[in-house]
Amino acid sequence: MGVPIPEEELEKILRQFDRLSNLLVDTSSLIQIEKAGFLSLLSGKVQLFTLPQVREEYLRGDPSLPFPLDVRILSSPTPTRMAPRETADCAPPTNSAASADEALLAVARTRRFALLSEDRKLLLKADGLGLEYYNALWMLEFLEYRRTAESRKKPLTADQALESAMQKHSSDPGPSPSGLFSLAENPPFDYPSLKRRLLAQSRYSLEVRRFAEQLHTFIEKVGG
Repeated sequence: MGVPIPEEELEKILRQFDRLSNLLVDTSSLIQIEKAGFLSLLSGKVQLFTLPQVREEYLRGDPSLPFPLDVRILSSPTPTRMAPRETADCAPPTNSAASADEALLAVARTRRFALLSEDRKLLLKADGLGLEYYNALWMLEFLEYRRTAESRKKPLTADQALESAMQKHSSDPGPSPSGLFSLAENPPFDYPSLKRRLLAQSRYSLEVRRFAEQLHTFIEKVGG
């Protein structure tokens, strides 16, 4: 059964979802989300960023595949040793993977971006630094929450929808080349199919899956 999560904690997560606008993406989550088929859906709700090290790691996996246009590349920070807020293990990097992790943490901390990763060690470090963080399964619940929230709002007229889209992209500091295209071309959000696909290709622990299930049940409750 697992330990029930207090509604106060679930409510706090939804408030974070309400504010979420930027995500710094690790290679692990980028691959999982793209393979599951909801990268363009996610990029339609939040701005996705990553670092050159992540792009290089992604392309090493299959050089024939182009790097997703939905994800913008930021410049890497100057390497520095970060002191954890509490007890996180932030030893100096000893290899390229560790170096990429430290760079992601530094950028997330400096820019106040939420971190998106499947790497448990990286997420534990983010937690120790007081950073907001998620995995791909949480982002699927985020999309479901945004869908239910938007369905409760009064539908926009065609002119209002066009004006909203134009304002969003005119105020964007640097939209991705696929940004405007994705407004009309995003696939429909099929939560059950996307979740089955994501879980089939991932190795989430039973604890993580149960947490997501309780979050989903709470989303259905507040959405109903």
